[in-house]
Amino acid sequence: LGDQRYYYLPCPNCKKEQRLQFASLHWPDDCYTRDGLVHEDKVLTSTYYQCGECEFHIRDQHKQNMLLQGYWKPTADELTRRRRSYQINSLYAPWTKFGEIAVKYLKAKQSDIGAETNAMQDFYNGELGEPWEDIRKVADIPTIASRRMEYRVGEIPYPPRKLVMTVDVQQNSLW
Repeated sequence: LGDQRYYYLPCPNCKKEQRLQFASLHWPDDCYTRDGLVHEDKVLTSTYYQCGECEFHIRDQHKQNMLLQGYWKPTADELTRRRRSYQINSLYAPWTKFGEIAVKYLKAKQSDIGAETNAMQDFYNGELGEPWEDIRKVADIPTIASRRMEYRVGEIPYPPRKLVMTVDVQQNSLW
């Protein structure tokens, strides 16, 4: 397993040492345009990293100095410290702005809606250096059958949770 080293940096305000983690990255709530697209300019200029200790808004201009003061810290217990192992993510990259990472996340999230794409998996693996766990559930036949309801043909049961229509396309007809 290794000693699981992470790069710790001091907050420019309170000096508390911490790992840069995606959950502490913040961007505006109104980050989408009227068309539902990511408002890239707003996200690029407004995104910041929030210190876990003092809640200071760490901006891109703080990153370089923080990186120079950082160090690799082993986090595993003594029994697994036989080898050095390292994990780092794109938040540390001096050439990448916090807003660029937020835009990548928002676009990946948006492209995965209603699609069988792997944009979120690519983001988690590539940008965050973290493993991906697919949380989409596949229902089994007994679960689906247990949700079946009795109703008359042409009548929509009340209250409908979702309306779903399926069709089996044949060469000369629809079933």
